[in-house]
This record gives sequence, C-alpha cells and structure tokens, in this order.
Amino acid sequence: MIRGKTRHQLFLPDELSKRLTQMAKSQKRARSDLLLEMVETYLNRRAAPEVDERILVRLDRIARAVERGNSESFLISHSLARFIRHQLIYAAALPAPGAEAQALGEES
Repeated sequence: MIRGKTRHQLFLPDELSKRLTQMAKSQKRARSDLLLEMVETYLNRRAAPEVDERILVRLDRIARAVERGNSESFLISHSLARFIRHQLIYAAALPAPGAEAQALGEES
C-alpha cells in the first residue's frame, strides 16, 4: 500500500473512458495521473472565489483612481474651453491696433 494516498474507485462512461485513455497515450502519462490533475484543477477552480474577492478589491481601487482621473480631465477641459471662449469674446471686443501699437510691437 502506498502511504499518503487513498484509493478511490471511479466509474466512467465508455466514451469518457476512451477519451481518457487516448489522452493518456498521447501525453505518455498514466490515466491515474491525468485524473489526479483533473480533480485537483477542478477543486482549485472551486476555491477561486476567495482569490476573486481579493482581485475585486484591487480592481475597485483601480476603478476609483481612473474615475478620479476622468473627472479631473473633464474639469481641466471644461476650464480650458471656458477660458478660450472668454479670450475669443474679449479679443473680438478690442479695437484693431493702430499704427502706434504696431510700431511698438515691431520694436520689441
């Protein structure tokens, strides 16, 4: 008897048994090793919600950071649009520069 292992008897439908045998031959492994790997993978996947909860906490933190960045971007673009609008309205109200203003600008 092998220590640290327990024997379990498993009945598979014929078609599933044939698929398991073909897979074992193609991978050059024992069927029991494949079954062990499959059961372990299945059980690990069932324990995944614990891991998912930890990942969700991180994703929520990232989502909040992205949302802050989006709101800051919106505020900056809105402020810039208002500033440009104000400057265009203000510049439209100014009279055309006279000869003195043009001469002063050319000196600088």
